[in-house]
Amino acid sequence: MTSFIKNINTYLVERYPNIWNTRLFWVIGASLIIHFLFFLLGYIALNNPESLHRYRAEDVFFNSGAVFFSVILSILIFVIWLVYLLKNNAFKAFYPTKQKDLFIQFCCYFISIFFCTSFFLSYSAGLKTYINTTYPDNVMVEHITTANDAALFLSHSLSNYTIGNKRYPNFYFNNYCEINKEFIDYDKNYYSTFEFDYQFYSVKSKDYLYSEVGKHNDYIESLVVSTSTDKIEGDINSTGINFIYQKEKDSLTVTYFYKDTVLNAQNYLKTLKPSYYNYSETLYSNRDYDAFYYSKETNLNKSINDYYTDDYVSYTKERYLRSKQNSELLDRNNPEEIKTLLNNYLEVAKLFKIEHNLTTEQWFKLVYHPSHFEVTNFI
Repeated sequence: MTSFIKNINTYLVERYPNIWNTRLFWVIGASLIIHFLFFLLGYIALNNPESLHRYRAEDVFFNSGAVFFSVILSILIFVIWLVYLLKNNAFKAFYPTKQKDLFIQFCCYFISIFFCTSFFLSYSAGLKTYINTTYPDNVMVEHITTANDAALFLSHSLSNYTIGNKRYPNFYFNNYCEINKEFIDYDKNYYSTFEFDYQFYSVKSKDYLYSEVGKHNDYIESLVVSTSTDKIEGDINSTGINFIYQKEKDSLTVTYFYKDTVLNAQNYLKTLKPSYYNYSETLYSNRDYDAFYYSKETNLNKSINDYYTDDYVSYTKERYLRSKQNSELLDRNNPEEIKTLLNNYLEVAKLFKIEHNLTTEQWFKLVYHPSHFEVTNFI
Protein backbone atom coordinates (compact mmCIF):
# COMPACT_ATOMS: atom_id res chain seq x y z
CA MET A 1 0.00 0.00 0.00
CA THR A 2 2.85 2.36 0.89
CA SER A 3 4.61 1.70 -2.41
CA PHE A 4 1.33 2.28 -4.28
CA ILE A 5 0.88 5.69 -2.63
CA LYS A 6 4.53 6.54 -3.30
CA ASN A 7 4.23 5.58 -6.98
CA ILE A 8 1.08 7.69 -7.38
CA ASN A 9 2.72 10.70 -5.77
CA THR A 10 5.82 10.29 -7.94
CA TYR A 11 3.68 10.11 -11.06
CA LEU A 12 1.71 13.22 -10.06
CA VAL A 13 4.70 15.34 -9.04
CA GLU A 14 6.46 14.60 -12.34
CA ARG A 15 3.48 15.18 -14.63
CA TYR A 16 0.81 17.14 -12.68
CA PRO A 17 2.61 19.14 -9.99
CA ASN A 18 -0.45 21.31 -9.23
CA ILE A 19 -2.61 18.27 -8.49
CA TRP A 20 0.14 16.80 -6.32
CA ASN A 21 0.72 20.07 -4.51
CA THR A 22 -2.98 20.53 -3.68
CA ARG A 23 -3.50 16.83 -2.85
CA LEU A 24 -6.55 16.95 -5.12
CA PHE A 25 -6.29 13.31 -6.16
CA TRP A 26 -6.37 11.96 -2.60
CA VAL A 27 -9.06 14.35 -1.37
CA ILE A 28 -11.36 13.48 -4.27
CA GLY A 29 -10.57 9.78 -3.97
CA ALA A 30 -11.45 9.65 -0.26
CA SER A 31 -14.51 11.87 -0.78
CA LEU A 32 -15.84 9.72 -3.63
CA ILE A 33 -15.74 6.64 -1.43
CA ILE A 34 -17.71 8.47 1.28
CA HIS A 35 -20.10 9.92 -1.33
CA PHE A 36 -20.82 6.37 -2.49
CA LEU A 37 -21.53 5.29 1.11
CA PHE A 38 -23.93 8.20 1.59
CA PHE A 39 -25.62 7.35 -1.71
CA LEU A 40 -26.22 3.83 -0.35
CA LEU A 41 -27.50 5.26 2.94
CA GLY A 42 -29.95 7.42 1.03
CA TYR A 43 -31.01 4.52 -1.14
CA ILE A 44 -31.92 2.31 1.84
CA ALA A 45 -33.29 5.11 4.05
CA LEU A 46 -36.88 4.67 2.81
CA ASN A 47 -36.92 0.88 2.51
CA ASN A 48 -39.51 0.85 5.28
CA PRO A 49 -42.71 2.49 3.93
CA GLU A 50 -43.42 3.80 7.43
CA SER A 51 -40.60 6.27 6.78
CA LEU A 52 -42.92 7.88 4.26
CA HIS A 53 -45.48 8.76 6.94
CA ARG A 54 -44.23 12.32 6.99
CA TYR A 55 -44.33 15.34 4.70
CA ARG A 56 -40.71 15.64 3.53
CA ALA A 57 -38.69 12.52 2.77
CA GLU A 58 -35.44 14.50 2.73
CA ASP A 59 -35.91 15.30 6.41
CA VAL A 60 -34.88 11.70 7.10
CA PHE A 61 -31.31 12.92 6.57
CA PHE A 62 -31.62 15.62 9.23
CA ASN A 63 -33.70 13.64 11.69
CA SER A 64 -31.29 10.71 11.71
CA GLY A 65 -27.60 10.77 12.65
CA ALA A 66 -26.58 11.14 9.00
CA VAL A 67 -26.19 14.91 9.12
CA PHE A 68 -23.97 14.74 12.24
CA PHE A 69 -21.93 11.90 10.70
CA SER A 70 -21.44 13.85 7.46
CA VAL A 71 -20.21 16.95 9.32
CA ILE A 72 -17.69 14.89 11.34
CA LEU A 73 -16.36 13.23 8.18
CA SER A 74 -16.09 16.57 6.39
CA ILE A 75 -14.09 18.06 9.25
CA LEU A 76 -11.87 14.97 9.47
CA ILE A 77 -11.05 14.98 5.75
CA PHE A 78 -10.52 18.73 5.81
CA VAL A 79 -8.07 18.54 8.75
CA ILE A 80 -6.05 15.66 7.27
CA TRP A 81 -5.96 17.46 3.94
CA LEU A 82 -4.64 20.66 5.55
CA VAL A 83 -1.93 18.71 7.39
CA TYR A 84 -0.53 17.25 4.16
CA LEU A 85 -1.19 20.45 2.23
CA LEU A 86 0.97 22.50 4.60
CA LYS A 87 3.63 19.81 4.89
CA ASN A 88 5.09 20.38 1.41
CA ASN A 89 3.70 23.66 0.21
CA ALA A 90 5.13 25.80 -2.57
CA PHE A 91 4.13 29.04 -0.85
CA LYS A 92 5.71 27.93 2.40
CA ALA A 93 9.00 27.24 0.59
CA PHE A 94 8.79 30.52 -1.36
CA TYR A 95 8.75 28.55 -4.58
CA PRO A 96 8.09 30.83 -7.60
CA THR A 97 4.58 30.23 -9.01
CA LYS A 98 3.04 31.40 -12.26
CA GLN A 99 -0.33 33.15 -12.42
CA LYS A 100 -1.74 30.24 -14.39
CA ASP A 101 -0.64 27.81 -11.66
CA LEU A 102 -2.19 29.99 -8.99
CA PHE A 103 -5.51 29.88 -10.76
CA ILE A 104 -5.27 26.10 -11.24
CA GLN A 105 -4.49 25.63 -7.56
CA PHE A 106 -7.44 27.84 -6.60
CA CYS A 107 -9.71 25.62 -8.73
CA CYS A 108 -8.23 22.52 -7.09
CA TYR A 109 -8.91 23.96 -3.63
CA PHE A 110 -12.49 24.80 -4.62
CA ILE A 111 -13.11 21.31 -6.02
CA SER A 112 -11.58 19.68 -2.94
CA ILE A 113 -13.73 21.68 -0.52
CA PHE A 114 -16.85 20.98 -2.56
CA PHE A 115 -16.24 17.22 -2.65
CA CYS A 116 -15.58 16.91 1.08
CA THR A 117 -18.57 19.04 2.17
CA SER A 118 -21.36 17.89 -0.17
CA PHE A 119 -22.24 14.43 1.12
CA PHE A 120 -25.87 15.51 1.48
CA LEU A 121 -26.14 15.71 -2.32
CA SER A 122 -25.20 12.04 -2.67
CA TYR A 123 -27.62 11.13 0.11
CA SER A 124 -30.40 13.01 -1.70
CA ALA A 125 -29.45 11.34 -4.98
CA GLY A 126 -29.79 7.96 -3.27
CA LEU A 127 -33.23 8.94 -1.94
CA LYS A 128 -34.43 10.12 -5.34
CA THR A 129 -33.06 7.03 -7.10
CA TYR A 130 -34.90 4.76 -4.68
CA ILE A 131 -38.13 6.73 -4.99
CA ASN A 132 -37.98 6.85 -8.79
CA THR A 133 -37.35 3.13 -9.10
CA THR A 134 -39.68 1.92 -6.34
CA TYR A 135 -42.51 4.44 -6.78
CA PRO A 136 -42.62 5.49 -10.46
CA ASP A 137 -44.90 8.40 -11.33
CA ASN A 138 -47.49 6.36 -13.23
CA VAL A 139 -47.91 3.95 -10.30
CA MET A 140 -48.13 6.76 -7.75
CA VAL A 141 -50.76 8.57 -9.84
CA GLU A 142 -52.87 5.39 -9.69
CA HIS A 143 -52.39 5.17 -5.91
CA ILE A 144 -53.31 8.84 -5.46
CA THR A 145 -56.38 8.44 -7.66
CA THR A 146 -57.48 5.39 -5.66
CA ALA A 147 -56.98 7.22 -2.35
CA ASN A 148 -58.84 10.33 -3.52
CA ASP A 149 -61.76 8.33 -4.89
CA ALA A 150 -62.15 6.19 -1.77
CA ALA A 151 -61.68 9.12 0.62
CA LEU A 152 -65.37 9.82 0.09
CA PHE A 153 -66.08 6.94 2.47
CA LEU A 154 -63.48 7.90 5.08
CA SER A 155 -66.12 9.57 7.19
CA HIS A 156 -63.90 11.04 9.89
CA SER A 157 -65.59 14.39 10.41
CA LEU A 158 -69.23 15.45 10.31
CA SER A 159 -68.30 18.88 8.94
CA ASN A 160 -67.24 17.39 5.59
CA TYR A 161 -70.64 15.83 4.91
CA THR A 162 -73.11 18.64 5.61
CA ILE A 163 -75.09 20.28 2.80
CA GLY A 164 -72.87 23.37 2.90
CA ASN A 165 -70.05 21.31 1.36
CA LYS A 166 -72.02 20.13 -1.69
CA ARG A 167 -70.83 21.59 -5.02
CA TYR A 168 -72.76 19.55 -7.57
CA PRO A 169 -75.13 19.97 -9.40
CA ASN A 170 -74.49 23.52 -10.60
CA PHE A 171 -77.02 25.07 -8.24
CA TYR A 172 -74.69 24.35 -5.33
CA PHE A 173 -71.70 25.82 -7.13
CA ASN A 174 -73.16 28.86 -8.85
CA ASN A 175 -74.88 30.05 -5.68
CA TYR A 176 -73.70 30.60 -2.14
CA CYS A 177 -74.68 28.59 0.94
CA GLU A 178 -74.59 30.63 4.14
CA ILE A 179 -73.88 28.54 7.24
CA ASN A 180 -73.14 31.31 9.73
CA LYS A 181 -76.25 31.84 11.85
CA GLU A 182 -75.36 35.51 12.36
CA PHE A 183 -75.82 36.19 8.64
CA ILE A 184 -78.94 34.10 8.01
CA ASP A 185 -82.21 35.94 7.43
CA TYR A 186 -84.68 33.80 9.36
CA ASP A 187 -87.64 35.64 7.82
CA LYS A 188 -86.89 34.00 4.46
CA ASN A 189 -86.27 30.45 3.22
CA TYR A 190 -83.77 28.62 5.36
CA TYR A 191 -83.18 24.98 6.27
CA SER A 192 -82.23 23.32 9.52
CA THR A 193 -80.93 19.96 10.65
CA PHE A 194 -79.46 19.15 14.04
CA GLU A 195 -77.76 22.34 15.20
CA PHE A 196 -77.00 23.55 11.66
CA ASP A 197 -78.89 26.19 9.65
CA TYR A 198 -78.45 26.84 5.91
CA GLN A 199 -79.60 29.55 3.54
CA PHE A 200 -78.89 29.76 -0.18
CA TYR A 201 -78.17 33.03 -1.99
CA SER A 202 -77.56 34.10 -5.55
CA VAL A 203 -74.37 36.11 -6.02
CA LYS A 204 -73.75 39.60 -7.41
CA SER A 205 -70.47 41.37 -8.12
CA LYS A 206 -69.32 44.97 -7.88
CA ASP A 207 -66.09 46.68 -8.95
CA TYR A 208 -64.21 49.24 -6.85
CA LEU A 209 -61.06 51.22 -7.47
CA TYR A 210 -58.23 50.37 -5.11
CA SER A 211 -58.19 54.01 -4.08
CA GLU A 212 -61.67 53.46 -2.64
CA VAL A 213 -60.80 50.48 -0.49
CA GLY A 214 -57.16 51.13 0.40
CA LYS A 215 -54.06 49.20 -0.54
CA HIS A 216 -54.53 45.65 -1.79
CA ASN A 217 -52.68 44.09 1.15
CA ASP A 218 -54.62 46.15 3.68
CA TYR A 219 -58.11 46.06 2.18
CA ILE A 220 -59.67 44.03 5.01
CA GLU A 221 -58.30 46.27 7.72
CA SER A 222 -59.29 49.45 5.88
CA LEU A 223 -62.83 48.19 5.35
CA VAL A 224 -63.33 47.16 8.96
CA VAL A 225 -61.71 50.16 10.60
CA SER A 226 -63.00 52.87 8.29
CA THR A 227 -66.18 52.99 6.23
CA SER A 228 -65.93 56.62 5.22
CA THR A 229 -66.15 55.96 1.48
CA ASP A 230 -69.79 56.36 0.46
CA LYS A 231 -69.58 53.86 -2.40
CA ILE A 232 -68.70 50.94 -0.17
CA GLU A 233 -70.35 51.95 3.09
CA GLY A 234 -73.67 50.37 2.10
CA ASP A 235 -72.00 47.00 1.55
CA ILE A 236 -70.71 46.74 5.09
CA ASN A 237 -72.90 45.89 8.05
CA SER A 238 -72.33 46.37 11.75
CA THR A 239 -70.72 42.94 12.11
CA GLY A 240 -67.94 43.64 9.60
CA ILE A 241 -67.38 42.85 5.94
CA ASN A 242 -70.32 41.33 4.13
CA PHE A 243 -68.64 40.23 0.90
CA ILE A 244 -67.96 36.53 0.36
CA TYR A 245 -65.03 36.79 -2.02
CA GLN A 246 -62.78 39.32 -3.73
CA LYS A 247 -60.31 39.15 -6.59
CA GLU A 248 -58.18 41.58 -8.55
CA LYS A 249 -59.74 42.59 -11.86
CA ASP A 250 -56.82 44.72 -13.06
CA SER A 251 -54.08 46.89 -11.58
CA LEU A 252 -56.58 49.59 -10.61
CA THR A 253 -59.75 47.64 -9.86
CA VAL A 254 -60.81 44.97 -7.40
CA THR A 255 -64.05 42.99 -7.73
CA TYR A 256 -66.10 42.08 -4.66
CA PHE A 257 -68.81 39.42 -4.66
CA TYR A 258 -71.82 39.67 -2.39
CA LYS A 259 -74.84 37.62 -1.46
CA ASP A 260 -77.81 38.83 -3.47
CA THR A 261 -81.27 37.28 -3.06
CA VAL A 262 -82.38 34.32 -0.97
CA LEU A 263 -83.19 31.24 -3.07
CA ASN A 264 -85.66 28.43 -2.61
CA ALA A 265 -83.53 25.26 -2.68
CA GLN A 266 -86.32 22.81 -1.86
CA ASN A 267 -86.23 21.20 -5.32
CA TYR A 268 -82.50 20.47 -4.97
CA LEU A 269 -82.44 19.08 -1.44
CA LYS A 270 -82.66 15.28 -1.25
CA THR A 271 -81.80 15.27 2.43
CA LEU A 272 -80.51 17.77 4.95
CA LYS A 273 -78.83 15.10 7.02
CA PRO A 274 -75.07 14.50 6.56
CA SER A 275 -74.65 12.57 3.34
CA TYR A 276 -71.84 11.18 1.21
CA TYR A 277 -73.38 13.19 -1.63
CA ASN A 278 -72.13 16.35 0.08
CA TYR A 279 -68.45 15.39 0.20
CA SER A 280 -66.23 17.52 -2.06
CA GLU A 281 -62.82 17.34 -0.41
CA THR A 282 -59.66 15.94 -2.02
CA LEU A 283 -57.54 13.77 0.25
CA TYR A 284 -54.28 14.39 -1.57
CA SER A 285 -53.88 17.17 -4.13
CA ASN A 286 -51.29 16.29 -6.78
CA ARG A 287 -51.06 19.72 -8.37
CA ASP A 288 -49.19 18.89 -11.58
CA TYR A 289 -51.48 16.01 -12.44
CA ASP A 290 -54.63 17.78 -11.29
CA ALA A 291 -53.88 20.88 -13.37
CA PHE A 292 -53.76 18.70 -16.45
CA TYR A 293 -56.86 16.75 -15.44
CA TYR A 294 -58.99 19.80 -14.74
CA SER A 295 -57.92 21.55 -17.94
CA LYS A 296 -59.65 18.76 -19.88
CA GLU A 297 -63.03 19.55 -18.30
CA THR A 298 -64.23 21.93 -21.03
CA ASN A 299 -67.85 21.92 -19.80
CA LEU A 300 -66.78 24.05 -16.85
CA ASN A 301 -66.50 27.10 -19.06
CA LYS A 302 -70.28 27.22 -19.49
CA SER A 303 -71.59 25.54 -16.37
CA ILE A 304 -69.69 27.48 -13.73
CA ASN A 305 -69.60 31.22 -13.12
CA ASP A 306 -66.24 32.79 -13.82
CA TYR A 307 -66.13 34.68 -10.54
CA TYR A 308 -65.27 31.54 -8.57
CA THR A 309 -61.60 30.85 -9.20
CA ASP A 310 -59.18 28.34 -7.72
CA ASP A 311 -58.15 30.99 -5.18
CA TYR A 312 -61.55 30.78 -3.53
CA VAL A 313 -60.94 27.89 -1.17
CA SER A 314 -64.54 26.75 -0.86
CA TYR A 315 -65.76 27.13 -4.46
CA THR A 316 -63.09 25.71 -6.74
CA LYS A 317 -63.16 23.66 -9.91
CA GLU A 318 -61.45 20.91 -7.96
CA ARG A 319 -64.26 20.71 -5.43
CA TYR A 320 -66.89 20.89 -8.17
CA LEU A 321 -65.35 18.01 -10.11
CA ARG A 322 -64.81 15.94 -6.99
CA SER A 323 -68.44 16.48 -5.93
CA LYS A 324 -69.62 15.60 -9.43
CA GLN A 325 -67.56 12.40 -9.53
CA ASN A 326 -68.76 11.35 -6.08
CA SER A 327 -72.39 12.02 -6.98
CA GLU A 328 -72.12 10.00 -10.18
CA LEU A 329 -70.60 7.10 -8.26
CA LEU A 330 -73.39 7.15 -5.70
CA ASP A 331 -76.06 7.56 -8.38
CA ARG A 332 -74.83 4.39 -10.09
CA ASN A 333 -75.40 2.61 -6.76
CA ASN A 334 -73.28 -0.38 -7.77
CA PRO A 335 -72.28 -2.31 -4.63
CA GLU A 336 -69.53 -4.22 -6.44
CA GLU A 337 -68.01 -1.03 -7.78
CA ILE A 338 -67.96 0.50 -4.30
CA LYS A 339 -66.47 -2.65 -2.78
CA THR A 340 -63.74 -2.69 -5.44
CA LEU A 341 -62.93 0.94 -4.64
CA LEU A 342 -62.74 0.24 -0.90
CA ASN A 343 -60.63 -2.87 -1.45
CA ASN A 344 -58.19 -1.00 -3.71
CA TYR A 345 -57.78 1.64 -1.04
CA LEU A 346 -57.03 -0.97 1.62
CA GLU A 347 -54.45 -2.52 -0.72
CA VAL A 348 -52.71 0.86 -1.01
CA ALA A 349 -52.86 1.22 2.79
CA LYS A 350 -51.28 -2.21 3.15
CA LEU A 351 -48.53 -1.34 0.65
CA PHE A 352 -47.55 1.73 2.67
CA LYS A 353 -48.07 0.01 6.05
CA ILE A 354 -50.86 2.32 7.16
CA GLU A 355 -52.42 0.78 10.26
CA HIS A 356 -56.15 0.11 10.27
CA ASN A 357 -58.62 -2.50 11.48
CA LEU A 358 -60.99 -2.43 8.51
CA THR A 359 -61.94 -5.12 6.02
CA THR A 360 -63.72 -4.42 2.76
CA GLU A 361 -66.97 -6.01 3.98
CA GLN A 362 -66.92 -4.21 7.32
CA TRP A 363 -66.24 -0.86 5.68
CA PHE A 364 -68.94 -1.44 3.07
CA LYS A 365 -71.56 -2.17 5.73
CA LEU A 366 -70.64 1.05 7.55
CA VAL A 367 -71.09 3.32 4.54
CA TYR A 368 -73.62 1.67 2.21
CA HIS A 369 -77.05 3.22 2.87
CA PRO A 370 -78.44 3.62 -0.64
CA SER A 371 -81.60 5.62 0.15
CA HIS A 372 -79.75 8.96 0.29
CA PHE A 373 -76.32 7.63 1.28
CA GLU A 374 -76.63 9.35 4.62
CA VAL A 375 -73.67 9.14 6.98
CA THR A 376 -74.65 7.01 9.96
CA ASN A 377 -71.21 5.87 11.13
CA PHE A 378 -67.95 7.71 11.63
CA ILE A 379 -64.64 5.91 11.18
